[in-house]
Formats: sequence, structure tokens, C-alpha cells
Amino acid sequence: MLDYRKVGNLISKERQKINLTQEKLGDTLYVTRQAVSKWERGKCMPDYDSLIKLSELFSITLNELIAGERINTTNKNMIDNIMIDALKDKDKKRVILSIIFGIIIFILLFLFLSYYFVSTYNKLRVFKFSGENENYFITNIIGVFSNEQAYIKLNPISSFNNKDFDYIELYYLKNDNKNVLCKTSDSNILISEFNGYEEYFHYKNINDLVNNLYIDIYKNDQLETIKLQSLELYSNNSLIFKKYDKIIEDTESKKLSSNIPERIKEEFQLNNENQYTLEKNNILLLYDSNLNIFFEHEKNNDNVERWIYNVKFNTIVYQKYRDNKIVENSELLDTTINCNISKCKNHQKKYDYFINKYLVYYFN
Repeated sequence: MLDYRKVGNLISKERQKINLTQEKLGDTLYVTRQAVSKWERGKCMPDYDSLIKLSELFSITLNELIAGERINTTNKNMIDNIMIDALKDKDKKRVILSIIFGIIIFILLFLFLSYYFVSTYNKLRVFKFSGENENYFITNIIGVFSNEQAYIKLNPISSFNNKDFDYIELYYLKNDNKNVLCKTSDSNILISEFNGYEEYFHYKNINDLVNNLYIDIYKNDQLETIKLQSLELYSNNSLIFKKYDKIIEDTESKKLSSNIPERIKEEFQLNNENQYTLEKNNILLLYDSNLNIFFEHEKNNDNVERWIYNVKFNTIVYQKYRDNKIVENSELLDTTINCNISKCKNHQKKYDYFINKYLVYYFN
């Protein structure tokens, strides 16, 4: 390691030998007197060009100047290797600085990636909503939520008995407070908002919305409410992207959506791009090609019976309403009937009726 003080002492001693002042030596080397003073006080080293000129001026070798002493029999080996040692010392400092710089870069990169991960992980979520009551049903409501923007695409509300409405309110409940997102007579609309600009809901907890979303349907002085069920379609909560699985899922979904039974295409009326309906007296049949679900809605006086057939999962749900209240509910999975409401008396006959009359005819 270079000893700046020894080098400075040698410069001062050799300068005085040839009767030069600091100012005169500075003029000779084209530097200031203050620079010479700093050299001699060991505050810094002369640059390479100044070292060459000093060695010529003092008639000493560059190695002696860097070593800070004249060569003799005892220090000859040290002075001969002083340049190599200086270069090694310089390389060592360069390696240390490189390591320190690398650590700083790594820490900054880690902090940036950590911040990016925390601020984006699970912050883009896509949901599909659907719901129904005795008279109305709505499907394929899509909600897209991120840190900065949110979109909710409503679809037309359908009726099991051709019942219309005056207007609807879309809202969510939080702490028993009704937070209205929109009030409209046209249910086929797109709702959008931006974080920080007249927000309808808090972005910090989107679950407040997706788990408590409702539609109030107004007709004259009557009010009907549908509690919307949510299904999360996507969330950026994976550390590894699953490209191939997604392609397979999309392909299967398109294949199922396009596999519409021929009799349904022939006999039903296409209401929109994915819903087919057929009305017969007090019976409404509906097939949703996107969800692959078949509805049968039958009304007799104050009773309403409904069968819901999920084509993809091969399950059937039976529901019975009386005075707008559900009184019977069961599910047929394979050959097993699971009762949810009531004791499922004669439910096997009800399922046999639905299967033989509709499923055998339309889906076989």
C-alpha cells in the first residue's frame, strides 16, 4: 500500500535539494502551489504525468518516487517491486469497489422487485356474476378490477315469464349500508371508474363488492332483489404463468360453447349471442350456450317449479317456489339426490319427468 506521507517527504526533500520553492515547482509541472503543498503533506498523490516529470527533475527512478525513498542495499527488493505492489493494491481496491457496487445494485433491484411484487400481486382480478329469483335471472356479468381501474359489464336481465321492469339498481352492501354503483333502465351497459376519481367503492378490499353484490328490480311499486353469486375467473396470483393450461381451457370452452344441440337451434329463438329461449303456455325453456346450462321454468297458479341442468357437469337442480319463497330444493348428482330444503318427497319422479321430457329429447 502506498505511503502518501513518505512520498510527500521525498518530494519536499528533493525539491529543496535543487533550491525550488513550491510555487516554482508548481510552475515547472504546470500545477498550482497548493497542489504541491498537498503532495508534500501527504494529502494526495501526483498524477502519472506529474510523477514522470518529478522523477526526471529529481533524477530518481519512478519506483523510488512511488516508494518514497532512495534505493539502497536494504530496500532494493522492495523498491523494485513497488510498482507491482501498487498495481495489486489498485486491483484489490477495484475488486472491493466492484463488490460493494454489485451489492448496492442487488439491494436496489431487490427493493424494486419487492415493491413491484407487493403492489401488483393479486391486484388484477376478473369475476363473473350471475343470479336469479322467481321471475328474473341474469348471467355473464363480467367484472374486471385492478389498482387503477374497474369495469363491470352488465347483461340484459331475462324473465322467466316475460315480465318487464322500469329500472334497476346495482349495488353492494357493507356494514348494512347500500352503496349504489348504478341506477338504470338499460341493463346492457358498461360501468367504469378510476381509482381516486369519484370512487363508488374502495379498491383496498374488492371483496366487499364481489361478495355482497345485489340488483334491485323495480316494476311500478314492486321491488324484487337478486343476490349475485361471484365466480373468480382470473387473478394474477401465480409466480409462474400457465400459458398452455390456459390455451387448453380456452379451446375446451369454445368447443363446449359451439356444441349446441340441433333441436335447440331449430326450435328455440336466439335472443342474444349465447341464449336460446322457447315459450310454451306457462313453460319457459332457456339454454345458455356459454354457461352450458338448460333451464325449465314452469308456473302453475302460485307455484313455480324450476329445473336447472348443467350440461358440463351433468347435474340437475330442482327448485319449487310458493308465494315467491323457495320451499323445495334438491340436486341430482349421478343417481343420488341431495336434499337442501324439504324432505325431497317424490323428487325422483320430478327428475324422471324432466329427464324424459327434455333431456332425452334435446340432448340425446
